[in-house]
Amino acid sequence: MNTLRGDTDNEHSHGWCSLRLRFEERELTLLKAPSSLRGVALAQNARPQVLRTALNLAKAGHKLGVAAPGASVSLEETRWGCLLAAVRFATDEVRWATRAQEDHDARRRDAVLTAFPELVDRGVWRSFGLSRELENGRRAPADGAHS
Repeated sequence: MNTLRGDTDNEHSHGWCSLRLRFEERELTLLKAPSSLRGVALAQNARPQVLRTALNLAKAGHKLGVAAPGASVSLEETRWGCLLAAVRFATDEVRWATRAQEDHDARRRDAVLTAFPELVDRGVWRSFGLSRELENGRRAPADGAHS
């Protein structure tokens, strides 16, 4: 996945304000699901300090939700950072959910399975491939989009 680019430690030093990106269908899916999952987690642990993060994530998720594969999407730096944080969060949650016992924090596990229905449709064994796709997106360079 070559569009999930970003290194949060270096992003702020680049000084950009917004980024125009094009995503393939699978990439859109891999961004929408983590933003949804992170949004659920933020809502369950709502604190005043995370309201801005939740709002930025919701706005970015909405843009991705209405985007068509191959269409240009413009995201502000803070919203792109929220999406990357959501992908990191989702990677850890997918790993946790596929190893967790059914009765251990069922609400958390259900949130992961709702965000990633392919884990239900194809079975949790699919989590290895999904985790790899999410990991590849987390480590891509910070320079932005592809055509």
